[in-house]
Amino acid sequence: MAKVVKSIRLKLHLISRNVGNYLGVFAVIFILMLQYSCKNDIEVFTEYKEQAVVYGLLDLGMQTQYLKIGKTFLNPNISAHEIAQIKDSLYFEDATIKLIEEQTGKEIIFFPTDSISKDSGFFQNSSNVIYSSNEIINPKYSYRLWIKDNKTGYTATGKTIIVNNPVINYPVSFSNPFWSVSPKLNINLRFVNGLNAKTQDAYFEFWVAEFPESDTSQSVIKKISWRFASNIINEGGPPYSPSNRVAVVPGIGFFDFFLGNMDNGVFNTNPNYQRKIVKTDFVLISASQDLADFVEASTPSIGIVQKQTDYSNVSNALGLFSSRNTIRISDITLDPASIEFFNSPQYPQYAILRLIQK
Repeated sequence: MAKVVKSIRLKLHLISRNVGNYLGVFAVIFILMLQYSCKNDIEVFTEYKEQAVVYGLLDLGMQTQYLKIGKTFLNPNISAHEIAQIKDSLYFEDATIKLIEEQTGKEIIFFPTDSISKDSGFFQNSSNVIYSSNEIINPKYSYRLWIKDNKTGYTATGKTIIVNNPVINYPVSFSNPFWSVSPKLNINLRFVNGLNAKTQDAYFEFWVAEFPESDTSQSVIKKISWRFASNIINEGGPPYSPSNRVAVVPGIGFFDFFLGNMDNGVFNTNPNYQRKIVKTDFVLISASQDLADFVEASTPSIGIVQKQTDYSNVSNALGLFSSRNTIRISDITLDPASIEFFNSPQYPQYAILRLIQK
């Protein structure tokens, strides 16, 4: 039997971590080859072509913009796993990364940083090169990404418009950061979408203190995120002009979400533990058309034929360069009456949470 080396489609994955004000942190994973062998070996390789692998989302809601840029690799003499442990195989040694503001010609230089840790996995995590800039992004302009390997002369480019800020009206707003929720009523989400936003997801984020009833000094803070509305589509086509958007969600979902964190092991199941919500934020994330298309193309098929579409909008590279918008309303006041439902005889299933007032 011959030894056949199969090249498989590059897959790009995003690993996000909240650092400070919802910082996006990305990890690029790409596997080019799997090897199978038997008695007689015949090795077949295509000629290596230098290519960047890009994941970058410009976001008006972020103080710092991040671009995750790596490169593909190929070495017929060692396994892909061995190459994946070598930093120089994953990142450019000397590259120029910049944005060009198309309407003004202004250049924004991105500098490499290795200060954000990377989760362990198939690839080495001793280094995690990410390019960043603190320059302000203008919502009125479009931006061109320009990548150059200064050693080889290789270049790649991408382009994106900017998703503008939405206007949030309900269930909370910047002028009224107060939220009341009941298992008997619906949660009404109302907002005006930002220009260039194709779709939106809405979250509540909770910081929950968990502690033994007998010793509150042993309190541990656990953060949990509830995506209560997702894929709210703005109909029509680009630029998706601002208009009123509405989503309706049963209020009991909030209470079931907390109970689910008991069932999945996030909360301590010790019956002597109590909890209280110490902080609540509302987050609305809006995605551009390109980002929405990328997410749709990356969604696994549920049919008999497991076919998945490759998607890339970066010229002479692989990956995604696009825009999203993250709006956060912090330190929401949660109505004390809402907490009382967790301890109501009418809803005994929630008593196990032992959720008390702040």
